Amino acid sequence: MANDTFDLVLIQDPNNIPQRLLDYNPKIHDHPADYLNALKSYFRQGVTIGNMNEFCGRIFAEVSLRKRLIKNLVIGAHGGYEDGKYEGGHFYIGSTVITSGIGSRNEHALLRRVAPFLSRDAHVYILACRTGNDRSVLSKVSECLGGIPVHGYTNYITTTSFGPYYTALDDGTGDGGKEVVCINGQCHFR
Repeated sequence: MANDTFDLVLIQDPNNIPQRLLDYNPKIHDHPADYLNALKSYFRQGVTIGNMNEFCGRIFAEVSLRKRLIKNLVIGAHGGYEDGKYEGGHFYIGSTVITSGIGSRNEHALLRRVAPFLSRDAHVYILACRTGNDRSVLSKVSECLGGIPVHGYTNYITTTSFGPYYTALDDGTGDGGKEVVCINGQCHFR
């Protein structure tokens, strides 16, 4: 049945950016809020979230209100990968950093609590720069969410605004990056 599931887009709140992200070089990078605001423009039905508790609360509320499970969950946020570093890959759910390691065990527990609100054939798309380079992060999220496919990207996620007309989203796959899909520790390029 086509109406037994729905898609949900949750975007890191541009007004609640962790200090770590605010320590950027404006000559090299745009302000961290610019990307998040562009995601809000691209995903017009997207909802901003400030932290992990808001993430869980929004999922609980949307599923309860619609009386349907989530088919596609998009997490639009900042992320990164630092080669050779322990827990090198990460992304944010609101202001909360998510890694595969023990430092995120509380967040992993919260992810497990939202797993029942996703359909059996659900997919999660993490639109956060370079998160796909650390398969352990994607695998951990998949494990926490009951073994559903989790998608990440190895390159930078960019947006381009065309004024009042539209905003374009580029997952980096056209520029040599790859989409990585992980399901319970098994990862492959798509």
